[in-house]
Amino acid sequence: MADIYEIEDIDGVRFNWNAFPVTRQEADNMSSPVGCLYTPLLARDDLPVAEYDPQVCRRCRAVLNVFSQIDLGSKTWVCTLCNSRNPLPPHYAGITAENLPLELNPQSSSIEYILSRTQPPPPPCYIYVVDLCQEPEDLESLKKTLITTLPLHPPGALVGLITFDSVVNVHELGFKSCSKTYVFSGSHEYESVAAQKQLGIYGNCSRDWMRQLEGSAPVKAPGARAAAQFGPIASTVGRFLIPIGDEDSITRLTKTITSLEPSKWTVKPGHRAVRVTGAALDIASCLIDGSYTQCCAKVMLFSAGACTFGPGKIVGTELKEPIRSHSDIDKGSASHYKKAVKFYQKLATKAVGSNAARENTKDKFFDHNASSSFCVNIFAGCYDQTGVYEMLPLANKTGGVVVVTDSFQTSIFRNSFFELYAKDDNGYPFDYSAGSLDVLTSPRLKVAGLIGHGASLKADGENVADVEIGEGFTHRWSLRSISPRHTYAIFFDMQTVGSVEQRTSSVPEVYIQFQTTYRHTDGTVRMRVTTLSRLTSNSTDLSSTFDQEAAAVLYARLVVNKLERGGEYSDLLRWIDKSLVKLCTVFGDYTKGDANSFRLSNKFSLLPQFIYHLRRSQFLQVFNYSPDETAFYHHTLLRTDVRDSLVMIQPTLVRFLADGSEPEPVLLDSASLKPDAVLLLDAFFYTVIYYGRVAAEWRDAHYPKDEYPGVYDMMDKSREEAASLIADRFPLPRYVTCDEGKSQARFLYSKLNPSENDNNQFVGGRMGGYVPDEGEASVVHTEDVSLRTFFQHLAKLVVNAS
Repeated sequence: MADIYEIEDIDGVRFNWNAFPVTRQEADNMSSPVGCLYTPLLARDDLPVAEYDPQVCRRCRAVLNVFSQIDLGSKTWVCTLCNSRNPLPPHYAGITAENLPLELNPQSSSIEYILSRTQPPPPPCYIYVVDLCQEPEDLESLKKTLITTLPLHPPGALVGLITFDSVVNVHELGFKSCSKTYVFSGSHEYESVAAQKQLGIYGNCSRDWMRQLEGSAPVKAPGARAAAQFGPIASTVGRFLIPIGDEDSITRLTKTITSLEPSKWTVKPGHRAVRVTGAALDIASCLIDGSYTQCCAKVMLFSAGACTFGPGKIVGTELKEPIRSHSDIDKGSASHYKKAVKFYQKLATKAVGSNAARENTKDKFFDHNASSSFCVNIFAGCYDQTGVYEMLPLANKTGGVVVVTDSFQTSIFRNSFFELYAKDDNGYPFDYSAGSLDVLTSPRLKVAGLIGHGASLKADGENVADVEIGEGFTHRWSLRSISPRHTYAIFFDMQTVGSVEQRTSSVPEVYIQFQTTYRHTDGTVRMRVTTLSRLTSNSTDLSSTFDQEAAAVLYARLVVNKLERGGEYSDLLRWIDKSLVKLCTVFGDYTKGDANSFRLSNKFSLLPQFIYHLRRSQFLQVFNYSPDETAFYHHTLLRTDVRDSLVMIQPTLVRFLADGSEPEPVLLDSASLKPDAVLLLDAFFYTVIYYGRVAAEWRDAHYPKDEYPGVYDMMDKSREEAASLIADRFPLPRYVTCDEGKSQARFLYSKLNPSENDNNQFVGGRMGGYVPDEGEASVVHTEDVSLRTFFQHLAKLVVNAS
C-alpha cells in the first residue's frame, strides 16, 4: 500500500481503515464505520486539467478513469463501478498505450475537467448584512475593512447592502441622486413574494437572466458581461445589486458604506439594543430569491450583539434576562432557543435551494443549481454572545465560515475576512460556489453519509446504505460554498457476509469515485474527479491498514455530529470509551487478566493518547465555554483537514532554550515545563508563547545582546515560529504571550497532561521526558486524571473484557 501521506498530497484522501471488512465480525471489531476525510479541491500545482467534458458511463454515471478497462478493438471501455460496457467517442479512436488521454494516465487518479457549456453561468453575488447597533469605533473599523475589500471581488461580481437595528434597511445602490433605502419591520418573517412586492421587483424582474445574454459574444470573464447586460432591464440587478467592475460602482459603494452611522434608536438604561438579526437574514434571502435564475449569493453577516426582537430572537431586551448558557439549553429553560433554531434551520433549507427547476436545464452536471441559493458567512464582533449557536445550521449547511471575535477592530477579524478574498495565480479568489459532491461506489459498498459543510440532495440510488451517518440516505450533497480548505468526512457501509467460510465469495477490492462539480470564480464550471481502489480483508490484514490519525479525527467528527443532533455529553463520553476499549480488545496484545502485559502495535499506539486529549478538548468539555464558542469550535472542526484537526485535538508544544540548541518538540505534559525555557503551544484556535520564571527574568533584565546572544535567539526564534504558524491559519488564531504563574498561562496549563499526579513520571516512565528537580514542581492544577491513569484504566478494561 502506498504511503498514506503521499496519497493525501495527491488525492486529498485519508481513510481510517484502508481496507474494507468482508465478514460481519470484522466490521463489528472495527468499533467505528469505515470512513475517509476528503478535500475535493486540494491545491496541487501538478493537477491534470482537461478542457473537455468527461466520458460518463451510461448506467451509473461514473467517469472514465485510470482503473477502466479499454478495448481498442471494439472501441469500448468497461466501467470500473458497474462493469457495463460503453462506446468510446470518435476522437478517442487514435489512443494507444503510448498515447493516452489525461484521464487514463496512471498519474491521474485525480483530474479536473473544465466543462463546456452552451450558456455562461451568472455572475457571483455578495450581500453585506451589517449590524448598526454597535459602538462608533467598531462600526468605523468595520466600514474601513469592507471598503478595503471592494476591489478584491472577482470580475463582474454583484454587491448588495442591507443594514439593520430595530428595522431592516435594504439600500437601493443604483439610485444615484441620493441615498435611498427600503425599510422592513423586524417583527415577523416575510414571504419572498411579499418582500419582493415591497421592493418593487416582483413581476418586473427577469427570472431567466440567460435570455438577456443571447447573441452576446463570449468573453474571458462571463460574470462581468452578465452584469453589464442587465442594465435597466432587470429590476433587482442595477438597483439593489450593482456590478463592481468599474470605478463608478466602487465609488458609489464606498460613499454608501462611509455614510453608515450607528443606530439612532435610544437604548433604555438596563436594556439591550433592539436588534433584528433574523429578520435581516430573512430579507436578504427574499432579495436573492427575487434576483435571477441560478443566483448563488454569499451573504456576509456582521453581527455585534444578540438578536433581541423578531424571528431568531435569543434573548429579551432587558439586561436582567441573561443570555442562555449550556446549562439553560440542557435543562430546557432557554425560552427562545427552540423557536430560534427552528427559524434558522428553515432559512438554511431555503439557502440550499432545491431540485425544483431540474427539468428546466439540460446541463447534466449542474441540474440542482437552477434555483436561487446562497451561503452564509457569519462574523461576530462582540464581547458577549450573538447567537452563533442558533445560527450554526446556516453556515454548516451552506459551506459558509464562522469567525467569533471580541470586536471588529481586532486583527483576528480583519485578517480572517481578507483571507476570504485570497487569490490564485490568475487573480481569482479561492472561494467557489454552487458545488455538489457525488460519491459512486462499486457493488456491495454503500454510502452511509457525510459529516461536513454540506446538505443532502436526497439522491437515492443502489449504492445508498440503509444506515445513516450525518447527512445520510443519499450519495449526493449540495456544497453551496467550497474552497481548498473544505474537507468532508464520508462514511461507508460494506455489505458483509456471515462467516469466514463465506469470504471467498467476496471481491478482493472495491472502487470509489468522488465527483465534485463547482462554479469557479473565473466563470467556468468545473468537475474534479477522484477515483480510488481499496482492498478488502480477502486480500490483506485489516490491522495493517489502520490510520490512527484519520481515525481520531473521524471520531471527533462523529462526536460533534451527535452533539449537534441533541446527544448528551455524558453518553458520548461513554460511547467513545466503549469504542476505544473494543478496538484495543481486538487489536491489542495482552495476556488475559494481566494489565501490565497490555501493548499496542505502532498502528494503534497513539490512538489512546488522541482519545484522551479529545475527551479533555473544547469539543467534549463545555465548562467555561459559551454556546457561541462551542458552535465556533465545532464549525471549524467540520471543515479542516487531518493535520489541522489533530492540532485542535492534541496541540503541539515546542521548547526553546538559551544554550544555542535547536528548538525541539516536547510532550504535551507538565513535565515539559522548565523555568529557563520558552515554550510555544499551537492549539489551532490560539498560539501561546510561555516564558518560564527564569526566562522571564532574563527577558526583563535587558542583558546586552552581544554578551547573551542565546537568550535573545531563544526569544526571537519562538516569535518567528509563532508568526509562521499564524500566517497560514484560518481563522486567524488568538496570539497570547504569558509568564509562568500569571493568569494568561492558563491557556497552556489547561492543555497539559497533569503528570505531577503520577509522582512526576509519564506513562510508567516508558516514554521518558524531563523530570523537574526538587522545587521545580509543575503548577498545573486540575481534577482530570493523567494520561498514565487513563492508560492504566484502559488496560484493565481491555484485559478483563469478556
